Amino acid sequence: MGHHAQGRIEYAPEVDAAYLYLTDARLTPGRESIELETPPDSPATVVMDWKDGKITGLEVLEASALLHPDLLAQAMPPGDDPDLPAGSQRGRPDDR
Repeated sequence: MGHHAQGRIEYAPEVDAAYLYLTDARLTPGRESIELETPPDSPATVVMDWKDGKITGLEVLEASALLHPDLLAQAMPPGDDPDLPAGSQRGRPDDR
């Protein structure tokens, strides 16, 4: 079987926003962002980030309306990555 990249999710309940990382690679500036269409009755906004022809992540605003509670329960707080050395930080969604 092939190697599968580990994605992860961050969730900030105080602003009801989630970011789903679809790569373990550091997210560097220069990504393109495309707002995706959601159902008309959905209050959520979904933005897809692209870099070098690959989808790198999804930002979900009003995340609790769109993502399953089990997924949000597994999420880490923004910037809390135990796999990174202290003081370093994986690229954040606002590093576009």
